[in-house]
Amino acid sequence: MLSEPNFKTLPSEDDFYHNGDCDERYAIKTYYGKDIDFAQQQYYKYTPLGVVQDLIFIGTKAFRYYIFGAFRYLQDDNIDKDDASEVYCALVDILAKHLREHSEDMQYIADYLLKFLNWAIENYDKFNVDEEIYGDIREKYIELAKKVKEI
Repeated sequence: MLSEPNFKTLPSEDDFYHNGDCDERYAIKTYYGKDIDFAQQQYYKYTPLGVVQDLIFIGTKAFRYYIFGAFRYLQDDNIDKDDASEVYCALVDILAKHLREHSEDMQYIADYLLKFLNWAIENYDKFNVDEEIYGDIREKYIELAKKVKEI
């Protein structure tokens, strides 16, 4: 497991989106006040793809904390490979979204993120990506790593 940055506090309620969307309200209800261990356990308890997609609906400051649940999950050698493949494929686009929309808020985890992206590139074969369905996910991770280097 890659060494993670230290977070001194949990994300505040202001760190979440508050546009009134029902998915945003669900994400706040689910994650607010919870730690990374809770976020990681969600992947084992529920459908992992649905869990990672929850992170679309939280603000970037909250995202940069709770995303570590997905990072830990993907690095676990004992996960279901099919579920992990879906998370692996979805994660790159979710990371790109938050990086594109709020790169300044992603700077806090940029060093770790670059290490994780390199890990994801190196471990591509572990996830048995169906390129006919998902396209060239490795290339997406490579391109995202280049963008992270720029922030």
